[in-house]
Amino acid sequence: MLTLTQSNRFEYLLESLLGNLEAEAPGPFDAQVVIVPSTAIRRRVELAQADRVGVCANLEFAYLAQWLWQQVGRVVAVPATSPFAPAVLAWRILARLDEPAFAAAHPRLAAYLAGADPLMRFDLAQAVARVFDHYLTYRADWLAAWLAGRRLNL
Repeated sequence: MLTLTQSNRFEYLLESLLGNLEAEAPGPFDAQVVIVPSTAIRRRVELAQADRVGVCANLEFAYLAQWLWQQVGRVVAVPATSPFAPAVLAWRILARLDEPAFAAAHPRLAAYLAGADPLMRFDLAQAVARVFDHYLTYRADWLAAWLAGRRLNL
């Protein structure tokens, strides 16, 4: 079941979530899905669940974009992994970072890449991919503006 609870107090939301998880109590082979916005929140929920019931087990954590992709996959045929998943997107970003014309158009990036080894480049690509994953979820309007060629004044 999908449950939405709104509050501006994290403690209230966490307590409500833990209560809902406890009330549902699925079978031993059914995981409960919890959608989280970040790894920090995921970790906080794991620790709170462990404090409350003694162990944090059989919880499946997902980020909203990943969860939505899975739900779309139930309706239409899509690849198992989204082409915008950070693990996939990082490689596409890395290829773009290796293009001399792209780097030349961004002086600060070019300066960083000039002294970067392959591992540093890949680490940067992964970080950018995670940011874009968050943009897909929380800043779709920014992505639409960029796709249309508009600059944002932030």
